[in-house]
Amino acid sequence: MGAVGPYRRFLLGLTGVTLAGVLALAGALNLLLHRYLVDSTARITQEAVVLHLHQVFPDFLSPHAFHAPNPYGGTWDPDRLYAFVRLHLDLYHIQEATFFREDGTVVLAYERGREGGRATPEEERAMARAQVGPWFREEGVRLGMWLPVPGGFVHLVRDLSPEWALLRPVQAGVLLLALALGLALFLLLRGTYLRAEGALAASYEALLVALARALEAKDDETEGHSERVTAYALRLGRALGLRREALEDLRRGALLHDLGKIGIPDAVLRKPGPLTEEEKALMRTHPLIGDRILEGLPALQGARGVVRHHHERFDGQGYPEGLQGEKIPLLARIFAVVDAYDAMTSDRPYRRALSHGEALAAIAREAGKQFDPQVVRVFLRVFAEEREVKDGRRTKEVLVPARPRGRGDAPQG
Repeated sequence: MGAVGPYRRFLLGLTGVTLAGVLALAGALNLLLHRYLVDSTARITQEAVVLHLHQVFPDFLSPHAFHAPNPYGGTWDPDRLYAFVRLHLDLYHIQEATFFREDGTVVLAYERGREGGRATPEEERAMARAQVGPWFREEGVRLGMWLPVPGGFVHLVRDLSPEWALLRPVQAGVLLLALALGLALFLLLRGTYLRAEGALAASYEALLVALARALEAKDDETEGHSERVTAYALRLGRALGLRREALEDLRRGALLHDLGKIGIPDAVLRKPGPLTEEEKALMRTHPLIGDRILEGLPALQGARGVVRHHHERFDGQGYPEGLQGEKIPLLARIFAVVDAYDAMTSDRPYRRALSHGEALAAIAREAGKQFDPQVVRVFLRVFAEEREVKDGRRTKEVLVPARPRGRGDAPQG
């Protein structure tokens, strides 16, 4: 599995951060909804018990309440009071209820048989806490509440299932809203990244092209050589099935293949006549110089193979390392063919340009010697479609026309 590129790393990181943000936002909103539901349910229940129930029969927790007349005639008795209280509390989904006097005596309880008994130690502690004010706690889908009421305390357990049933669609809506916000944020940040990356890539590309042209201005090569061989290399690379990342490395390497000539003295680079052996040895250091320049530039690491090895030969007779066969990086083997083709088909002060057919024939003769035979085979098939016109211009992917600059002889490559 290949290395993950910067854009994919950005997408993976952004996706992770967005999902985490969506889940955190949905969780926070749903927690707030949960707390609001519990608080509002407790408040409504408290109001119902304290206001509604005691408006019907006030002070029924007092010791004399059972001797007072009830609204339906007669006096209260535990069974009748139980039925009456249960009728009212069922409206609020109360599952359990226990009423205590201030001294801890149980006046009424859904757990029949407790009337007249005493509160447990735990219940006494709860009543002591309720003297400060109402309090409650969740117990799964139930809400336990301790409320101070006139004459004593009441412990209620309310079923929250109906409230949760109403809350679930709201929670689902909150999650969908959080997802929509997360998607909008994802697309916004992705668009911002792509625009920034596009602007940076455009300026970076302009810098590479300017550098390539500056290098061509330094020596006496044909104008537009770097841009033409870049177009040829991309055409051949696509025909060979290179992936996008490899094509980008090939393109950058082609533009900068002669970067190392910046370190060659002008006296050698611009010498009109033949070079001495010492000067040839100096010229052959330019691939190494270019490679050292690119060594500290992370974005151009993939281009170093072209810069360093584009003068290697398939038979091992090239330079700077004398690599042989497939030990030469593939991108360098591809570039060596198109570099030679452009050199052959460009006019030089010391020789005329070869025709398209002559150049193809010369490259075919060097298959297995100077060039990788498989690369040559694809090159001949693809570039057989190339058409030449009388003024030397070529069609399709040629970016800059080839024309001589009228300067003195210079070493090839």
